[in-house]
Amino acid sequence: MGIVGVTAYPYDRCAVLESLMPVIAIRYEVDQDTVIGGSAAEPRNIEPAMAHSLVGFAHWTGIPITTVAAPGEVTTAVGKVGVFFLPGETTTLYTLRAKRYLIDAGYDATMVVGYALDHEGYLMTIEDWLAGGYEPSINIWGPLQAEYLLEGALNLAERGLSSEKIRRDDLGVPAPDYVGAGLGFAPLPDVDAPSPQAGTVPIEMPETGVLLPLNLPTDRIDPIATEAPVRALTDVYAATFEGGDVTVDAPMAVLERSVGGVFAPVLLGDGVPVSSDGPGVLLGYSPSPPRDLEQPRRHFWTIVWQAIGEGADWTSLPLGDYRFVVTGRARLSAAAEVMPYRIELPTFAVVATSIMVDDDGAVTRLAYAASPDGYRARHDPNTPAAAATLPVGMQLRLRCVLDGTETFSGSIAVGVDGAVEIAQPGDGSTCSLTDPYGNGGAL
Repeated sequence: MGIVGVTAYPYDRCAVLESLMPVIAIRYEVDQDTVIGGSAAEPRNIEPAMAHSLVGFAHWTGIPITTVAAPGEVTTAVGKVGVFFLPGETTTLYTLRAKRYLIDAGYDATMVVGYALDHEGYLMTIEDWLAGGYEPSINIWGPLQAEYLLEGALNLAERGLSSEKIRRDDLGVPAPDYVGAGLGFAPLPDVDAPSPQAGTVPIEMPETGVLLPLNLPTDRIDPIATEAPVRALTDVYAATFEGGDVTVDAPMAVLERSVGGVFAPVLLGDGVPVSSDGPGVLLGYSPSPPRDLEQPRRHFWTIVWQAIGEGADWTSLPLGDYRFVVTGRARLSAAAEVMPYRIELPTFAVVATSIMVDDDGAVTRLAYAASPDGYRARHDPNTPAAAATLPVGMQLRLRCVLDGTETFSGSIAVGVDGAVEIAQPGDGSTCSLTDPYGNGGAL
C-alpha cells in the first residue's frame, strides 16, 4: 500500500488512504464512500480532527509528590504536576520525550494521556518514524506529525507556568460537529450482554474463524487447545478459550510448569509471573459475529506463546509439562451478577528441539532448528524465524556409543558463531550432543 513510484525506505511503506480503505471497509463493514471522498480542494472525512488536530494540557499545584530513589529512600514534597493530552497512541520514546519536556519546563511530576481528544494513529519521534515498519503506515501525516502535536502541547504547558489565561473564544476554528457527521457504519450498542459459554474451552472454531496475534497463519498453527507437544525454542503454541463480554472481561493467561507434580507459575527474573500482560505471551481477541448483534455474541481469545526461556538467557527453557491458567470475569445470564471464572487449559509437554550440525570440512558449527512461525528474538533479533546459533560459552555434553556401550563422554564449549571443536572416537561410535536443557542432535 506504499506510495506509487517511491522507493526510499520507509516512505515506500506509507499508507495511501485509497488503498487502505478497501481493507478497512471489508473487515469492519464500513461504507467506504462515506468515510473518504471529496477532492484535494475539499477533502471529506468522518474524522474532523484530521483537519483540526487537538491537543490538551492540564496542571495542578500543591500536589504531594512521592519519589522512591531506592529501597528505603523515599521523599515527599509538594509540587506542580503537568499532564499532556495527546490524540493518538503514544509510543515509548515519544512519551519519555514528552515527560522530559515538562520536567525541563519546570514541572515536578508528569503524566501523558494518549488516545485523548481523538486518535490520529501512532505518535512517534522522528527517529522512530524513520525506523520504518508497521507503525509509520498508521501515522499518515509523516515524520513530523507527532512532533508538531507535542510542540503545540508544550506551548500550552509553558503558558501553564504563568498566570496567563488561555482564551477559547477567538480560535477561529468551528467546533467539529460529531453528532451531525455521517459515520458510514452502524455503531455497536454499549451493552453488557450475557456470555453463557464464558470460561469454557471450545473444541471447534466459529465459522468466522479467529484472528491470531501478529496475523500468524492458522493453516500452520492450530488455535484449538490440545495436548500436542511443543518443541522448545522452536514451536509456537496456541490455545483458544471463550471469555465474557469485553465490557466486563479483560482475561489474563498465566504460564505454569509442573515441578514435582505440582503446577506453579513460571517467573521472570524479577519474580513476576509470565503472562499475557507481558511481551512474551500474546493474546488475541476474535468476537463472533464481528458486528452483527442480532444473535448471541461469543468472545474468543487465543493465547500464542513461542516456547523460549523467559529470563536473560533465551535458551534456558526447562523441558517438561506446562499449561496456561486463565482468569477473567463474565455475566453468564442476563440477570446474573458478574462473576470470576478460571480455566486450566490442557497440559502440554515442552520437548527437546534439534541441534543442527554443519560441518564444511574446516569448521563445525551448531545451531538450533529454524522456527518458521517464530516471532521472538533468538540469536539474531532481526531474523526470529531463522536457525539460531548456539550462544558463546555454552557447555555441551558429547556422548558416543558403540554397540550399546558408551565409548566417550565429555564437555565441549561453544565458540563464536556456534563454532565447536569435536574429537570423535575413530572406532565407528555413534555420537550425540546435548545442551544443558536437554536439546540435542546426532553427529
